[in-house]
This record gives sequence, structure tokens and C-alpha cells, in this order.
Amino acid sequence: MVAAAALLSSGVIMPAITVTSSVEGFRIINSGFPVVPVILITFALCFFIQQFGANILKFTIGPVMGIWFLLLAFTGVYHIL
Repeated sequence: MVAAAALLSSGVIMPAITVTSSVEGFRIINSGFPVVPVILITFALCFFIQQFGANILKFTIGPVMGIWFLLLAFTGVYHIL
């Protein structure tokens, strides 16, 4: 029972923490960046798109994540060498 509760709570809180920390990183570039409105808009868009199914997200976010992971791999190998 405790494990199920931990798994459920982790699935609820982790996306919120991840998006918030990612958006807060923009404050390094611009100290006046509106963090809370951007987070709310991001979640609203995700929930709005979700009603149409995961296929839309698969075709839009999939290539972006692939490019992101390739960028991480190339920069990691570059710094290792």
C-alpha cells in the first residue's frame, strides 16, 4: 500500500517539479522572466492537447527529444575527450 502511494505521488509531483525547474532556468538569461504564467500556460497546453490523444505529442515532442538527447550525447563525448 505504501509503495503504491509513493508511486502515485511521484507521478504527480515530478512533472510539476521538472517543468518548474526548467522554466526557472530562464531566469539566468533574463531576471524578469515571468515563471508562473509560463508554467501555467505550459500545463494548460499539455492538458488541452492530451484530449486529442498521444499521437499528436508523439509526432511533435518525439523529434525534439531525440535532438535534445543527441545534443547531450555529443557535448558529453566532447567534454570527455
